[in-house]
Amino acid sequence: MHDTSAPYRHEENSIAEREVGVEKEGVRANLVQAGLPPIYWPLAGPHFAFSLNIEEPLDGGESPWA
Repeated sequence: MHDTSAPYRHEENSIAEREVGVEKEGVRANLVQAGLPPIYWPLAGPHFAFSLNIEEPLDGGESPWA
């Protein structure tokens, strides 16, 4: 489950903005590691989101997918 923020609450907006930043950084890293040009951004985005969703947490819990 993803974090949400309330409209017009600047304190909570940072939570949503950070989640977007994590996604963008991950997609960029996927493209660089694969050696692909930016035109593959639409394919790298869903790939990163799915990979993040099936990753097991470091604390030994279950992944969000499970």
